[in-house]
Amino acid sequence: MSSTREADNDYRDIAIAIGPETRIINCKDGLQWIVQTRRGGRWRPDGFWRWRDPMLSRLKARPELTLSREAETAIKALPAKHP
Repeated sequence: MSSTREADNDYRDIAIAIGPETRIINCKDGLQWIVQTRRGGRWRPDGFWRWRDPMLSRLKARPELTLSREAETAIKALPAKHP
């Protein structure tokens, strides 16, 4: 059973798992993507995005995050604007 709570590990609408501590979800209201990082055992918001390319640029600029080729390809496959 998946959860409707965005902070849960088993949230029902994970768009991309970037790594063990970072993921992108669709918000519960379907308005935007939320980049989340896991801190203290919970997923916490780390950015809210309607547009894919600025989100990708911001993720690439984070020194603590290394995007794999697969993660970058998955992000580029998202629609240019959140539906």
